[in-house]
Amino acid sequence: MDKAQVVGAAINRDRYDIAVEIVDAAIHATPREFTESSLTRERLLEYALHDISKLFVAIISNRPSIFRKYVEWQRSMFLHRHIPMMVVRRHLEALESIVLRRLDPEGAEIVRAIIAEAYAGLDSILSEDLTYLDPEAPLYGVASRYLELLRNRHASEAIETVLHAVDEGLPILRVYLEVIQPVQHEVGRLWQRNELTVSEEHYATDATRTLMSRLRGRFTPVERRGISILTACLGGELHDIGARMVSDFFELSGFDSYFTGANTPHDQIVEEIHRHNPQVLALSATMTLQVRLAYELIDQVRREFDQDVHILVGGYAFNENPGLWTDVGADSFAPNAQDAIVMLDERFQR
Repeated sequence: MDKAQVVGAAINRDRYDIAVEIVDAAIHATPREFTESSLTRERLLEYALHDISKLFVAIISNRPSIFRKYVEWQRSMFLHRHIPMMVVRRHLEALESIVLRRLDPEGAEIVRAIIAEAYAGLDSILSEDLTYLDPEAPLYGVASRYLELLRNRHASEAIETVLHAVDEGLPILRVYLEVIQPVQHEVGRLWQRNELTVSEEHYATDATRTLMSRLRGRFTPVERRGISILTACLGGELHDIGARMVSDFFELSGFDSYFTGANTPHDQIVEEIHRHNPQVLALSATMTLQVRLAYELIDQVRREFDQDVHILVGGYAFNENPGLWTDVGADSFAPNAQDAIVMLDERFQR
């Protein structure tokens, strides 16, 4: 391992102890701001663990922008929740101080450079927050109506609206790409802006899971390829809609597709590989937090199966950081379900 990997591994190993120290230091530095904010100690500890996971990925990949983007996202989220920026800054200062004193000078220099860029992110102008629903998109009417009904807690009517469009001839693949995908992204954006509560976000996501289940009942048989794919969400990955969509795309394209569901521990993913003997393992990472887990799982799979399984990765975390997939040891990357099909077509020479 090079020095960056050694530093990253050390921080990852001690991440919980580091997180506890960060929380204690941050609360001590801003007791009044913390008391007046909506933050709890438990939530601040959760953020600290996320901080360390993002820092770990930035270190091992030599991509400071990963940590900066995360800090900018966190800053935006806090602003919309009226949490003082002083809390964010003191939190970052505590992370810097606590991590640096655990490292030798060479390791400290690696981390210091990454955190310096993150400080710049705190002072940068926030980018314009644009909706994911494009009024010029062909299915804008369906997508906007679906979201409107979900926001008004009319899930059954929302689902029936989409199913009616399918019964009228709208292809299911277009529903996935042009309705479900932008609506889910918009739900996430509205949550970040504090325009949806956690409960409302969960309601919308659960309704979409139900819609996808109903859509699977309308799949038409296609010629099978004799190639199996296991699609998995890593431990802690609760955002399973994207991975479920990709798994459904595989099924609709003739692959034998198996999906593990959300938040699957590494050992169970390995058990599923033994059970199904797939030619391809597709891993989804919505948050950079899961990139660390992908790194660990891919290492485990390589040790157990050598190069027998082709590992494909995707999801928002990889989309936002081009080239990151090579740093975790994957064989390939696809930014969306359509590109995943094209890439696998080329690999298996359909």
